[in-house]
Amino acid sequence: MALSDGIDTETGENDIMPFLNAMNDYYLKNLSDRIKSVLTAKAKDGQKLSGTVPYGYDRNPEEHTRLIVDDYASGVVKRIFELRATGFGYAKIAGLLNKEEILPPRLYYFQRQNRETGRNDCTSTWKDITVKTLVNNEIYIGNTIAFKKKSISHRDGRTITRDESEWIRTQNTHVPIVDTTLWEKVQLINQKSKGRANNNREQQTSLFSKLLVCADCQTNMSYNASIKNYGKGRYGSY
Repeated sequence: MALSDGIDTETGENDIMPFLNAMNDYYLKNLSDRIKSVLTAKAKDGQKLSGTVPYGYDRNPEEHTRLIVDDYASGVVKRIFELRATGFGYAKIAGLLNKEEILPPRLYYFQRQNRETGRNDCTSTWKDITVKTLVNNEIYIGNTIAFKKKSISHRDGRTITRDESEWIRTQNTHVPIVDTTLWEKVQLINQKSKGRANNNREQQTSLFSKLLVCADCQTNMSYNASIKNYGKGRYGSY
């Protein structure tokens, strides 16, 4: 409630306050709908809406919502796909890149921006989840996917994951780094790996699912259940 409305709730109820609340809520919803409409149109046009540039690409200086290939990083990306296609696991690929002292995506991005990361930055090395995310990202075959998540409502800014049928997928929006043949070969290996992991792991929801956030990068922490038993019980990690 704006101070200019001249309403003091301490003195009791006010007859006009419910109407003002309704009008303010309608204004916010209408504004939210208009913003979504603009973003949806841009997504269907294949424009990159998020602020993060995928590793292997850079923003087009002439049109910031379009991507251009980063020569150095794209070479690393293609090599990762090729290693995966020969049967290398995510952790093994990450270990190889770390051994060769290749900067991981976040550090590479900050270096190009001439910026320093935090002292306790959690992405100072390549990790298996980084590799896994990279080799499953359609951005590398020239597709742009938007609207994977949505806010609960205009009153609640928390986000939830959309069903894949609600995603906006636009093909051939930029130059691909990986050709279709290599992509399909890697996806087949990924699916087989996922199937083996599901067979070896009990399906369960973590107690702290969507509650724990990394103190350094502010992203949700994922639960990793070990298939081994230590001592009296089964243990997992975040």
